[in-house]
Amino acid sequence: MDYSNLLVDRSERVARVILNRPDRRNALSLELLNELHGALMDIGNNAEIAAVVIEGAGPVFSSGHDLNEMIDRDHSFYSALFDRCT
Repeated sequence: MDYSNLLVDRSERVARVILNRPDRRNALSLELLNELHGALMDIGNNAEIAAVVIEGAGPVFSSGHDLNEMIDRDHSFYSALFDRCT
């Protein structure tokens, strides 16, 4: 699967998922969270994978939620964001 915000690699029985928004300090946008959820579901359904390593590209693992994305949004956006986050 192609991702805009992640790099996913597999070596033998280990999957590596890399948050790939270093320019935004790997801030957790709704799009990134949706991609991360999908990647982890795919990995979880693969019995050949025994371990998952989650990393951040660049000098920071993640700065947390992408606060710029959260400005002037309606309630449904916040609900979708925090539902996906949890």
